[in-house]
Amino acid sequence: MCGRFGFVKDKDKIKKRFNLKKVPELPELYNITPGQKVPTVLNSSSDELSFINWGLVRSWNKEANPKIRPANAREETIAEKSLFSGPLKSQRCLVLASHFYEWKTISEGGKDQENSVSN
Repeated sequence: MCGRFGFVKDKDKIKKRFNLKKVPELPELYNITPGQKVPTVLNSSSDELSFINWGLVRSWNKEANPKIRPANAREETIAEKSLFSGPLKSQRCLVLASHFYEWKTISEGGKDQENSVSN
């Protein structure tokens, strides 16, 4: 599970790679946190790139913009957890990312944060 991720890509390459008709201007995002808008391809509009808030809002939450947005789930238990099981079945999307950050403690040999890049 990653805690943070980033997005740095070329607009024309994204448009061609995902066969998109509509791609808005793409800002470079280096440290995305839950709640921030992220570039996404939705099942409901798979021919355009959208920006949606990263994370889930619990169905019972009445706040328009909640402070806590769960954004990670364990693969082994995602289908069992009520927060994730519904969206897993019916609200899938593709979140575009160029790199992610994973925290390491000093006891694990890290300084404070490790940057892993995947293209």
